[in-house]
Amino acid sequence: MKTFDVKAAQGRALGARIEMKGCKFKHYKGGEYIVMGVDVDEATGQVRVTYWSIDRNHYWSRSLDEFAEMVEVDGKQIARFRKK
Repeated sequence: MKTFDVKAAQGRALGARIEMKGCKFKHYKGGEYIVMGVDVDEATGQVRVTYWSIDRNHYWSRSLDEFAEMVEVDGKQIARFRKK
């Protein structure tokens, strides 16, 4: 039994997919990535981003919240991923 709002999760994924799919992003540590897709985890309702490492030639996946979050570096808040 689903314990999350399926329509809300799908709507959030669709909005992110429109903005992000096919776009290049730079990770705060320097790697470059292309977003391949945004989807909803069927079991949890978590919106996830799948992205491809240009440098390492493989795929990664993380939650949209984590992908879009700010991280602290040298006392400053910066984006984990910055759109190129």
